[in-house]
Amino acid sequence: MSEEVRQLSTRVIDPRAASLGFCLVAAGGALLLWWLAESLWRNADHETPGTGALRQLADPHVPVPAGTVVRPIIMLLLDGLRVDEAEQLPAMRRFSAGARAGTLRFPDPTLSTGAYHALVTGAPNHLTGVFTNRYHVTTQNAVARLDTLGDRVRALRGRERYVGEELDWLLTLLTPTPSAREVIRSRDFDAAVQRAMAEFAASSQPGLLVAHFLAIDESAHAEGVWSEAHREALGRADALIDALYRIQRQQPALVALVLADHGHVTRGGHGGDEPDVVRAPFALRGEGLAPARFEDLPPECVPRLISLASGLPTPRSATCMRLDPLPPPSVVARAAIAADAARQERLYHEARTLGVLALAMLLALMGLGATKRSFTGLDAGTLLAPLVWLLGATAGHTLVLQKPFTLSAIDVVTPHLVSVGILGMSSGALGIAFGARLATRRGRPHTTPRLALRRAAGALVWASIAAFMLAWARIGGSYSPWPQTAFAAYAPVFLAAAGIGGLFASVLVLLATVAKREDSSYERPTADGVPSTGSGDIT
Repeated sequence: MSEEVRQLSTRVIDPRAASLGFCLVAAGGALLLWWLAESLWRNADHETPGTGALRQLADPHVPVPAGTVVRPIIMLLLDGLRVDEAEQLPAMRRFSAGARAGTLRFPDPTLSTGAYHALVTGAPNHLTGVFTNRYHVTTQNAVARLDTLGDRVRALRGRERYVGEELDWLLTLLTPTPSAREVIRSRDFDAAVQRAMAEFAASSQPGLLVAHFLAIDESAHAEGVWSEAHREALGRADALIDALYRIQRQQPALVALVLADHGHVTRGGHGGDEPDVVRAPFALRGEGLAPARFEDLPPECVPRLISLASGLPTPRSATCMRLDPLPPPSVVARAAIAADAARQERLYHEARTLGVLALAMLLALMGLGATKRSFTGLDAGTLLAPLVWLLGATAGHTLVLQKPFTLSAIDVVTPHLVSVGILGMSSGALGIAFGARLATRRGRPHTTPRLALRRAAGALVWASIAAFMLAWARIGGSYSPWPQTAFAAYAPVFLAAAGIGGLFASVLVLLATVAKREDSSYERPTADGVPSTGSGDIT
């Protein structure tokens, strides 16, 4: 080794400058964590090769055969209604008696827009690439990527009416025309929908009316499924179901469908794979339709269910094969080719995941080395501080917030992320304190309190960044259009919020250690590598 290299490798680092440097790293790391966590959602709903295959292999525009009767359809979507809640609604029990009814089973993540898209196009999320609520922000016009029930009605020059309570996400997927969408305030919604259903059912001409009731979902998110607001929303929903039931009984030509897009965990929230979340009720009525029971029907089969009951052609890219004894060859081929295209993209995604994971592990090792180099070594606190931070945040999430480790933990986004950040900051501060205490009491050679705090805080800086990066890398740096495990989908969100809290705690501790000046020999090795014995404090 040359003398220049030896001097460079043994050069003493000013501990105050190193502490301030770690503060800058922590600040930059917090911004990085926030930006990368946001990027997961920004890039989530990208179109897949499977989508292109479905579009290319779509059924041709074939007119309805002469003499075929297409019946009008009313769809009432009760956002967030659980199966057990539906079973307790008197009107829903009457509506389901003698109907084609059962449960839908939605894929993970159980987010509304992915469910809406599958329900109106008849194509599954892992082929369309639509499965998060950011679709309406990140996608131009936010219209459906494939042919929909609305397109089939327009091809027949049928009637259309789309009504939503406070929200137009579902309505936008059905029609690109703003004038065709009615967004109504909650206080006026129930009466307006009942009038719309009665007016629509007055004619037997083909058409589609979709009413999107949001209050059940909003009340569950805000206050949980046992709240008074949620009970009031369920009562409103039951009244709407009863109105639709009476209208359908009076209009023999009408096909009426009541369904939900997901359920909720007890405290409010969805997105994970909990049984109460992934399953949702549905019931379809129409004169002359034989009753049947379906369990865990995929959401992409709903358009086919409507088609068999009403005569309305199925959306042109639909892939459901469960309801037909002998599915059409075009549907079988379309589903197989699209699935193969999506499978090839998944192989590329998995290869990229391994590369990003390797880089994240390298970053973690570099951070450990930087901590050792900056603060003249490591001690027990450098291991204990990150461990207490992670275990403390995890325990607080389970015991204090009482939330699952899935996306269902997010009832209302901002308050939840703030809560997790506070958990991360608190457990990070405890980790630094415990780690420094252990290092000063049992460290060999003796470690001064200030040095122990710096080492523990420095280790937590890199651990907070590295833990998020490992989770982010594990899913390839982006949510993919095929199912992730429920834990993998939530881990980057949890670690981003807890990591930012841990970084904040580290910055406060590091700034506290530089508040008091030190002399030039404090905590520095001498030329032969032996630590200085001076106190280093200027008093």
